[in-house]
Amino acid sequence: QPEAASLAGSWDWGPGAGFVDILADGTGHDSSGNSMVWTLLDAETRTYKLKWSHGFIDIAVISADGKSIGIANNAGSRFGATRR
Repeated sequence: QPEAASLAGSWDWGPGAGFVDILADGTGHDSSGNSMVWTLLDAETRTYKLKWSHGFIDIAVISADGKSIGIANNAGSRFGATRR
């Protein structure tokens, strides 16, 4: 599944949020020790859902070049992440 491979990697996760490692197996974690599971919502728009252990749900859209992610979460925040 090439879409999954494009999301997998290490990302700088917005201001003050540290980094997030996203694994190709559908899991990931951040630099604070929180874990998450991710699922592909829409391959055509490269949209993913990331469900975090601390309760946040991120809707993430990866750029066509795979270098950045636009994220909106269930708390109303919008931010970006860039590949490390």
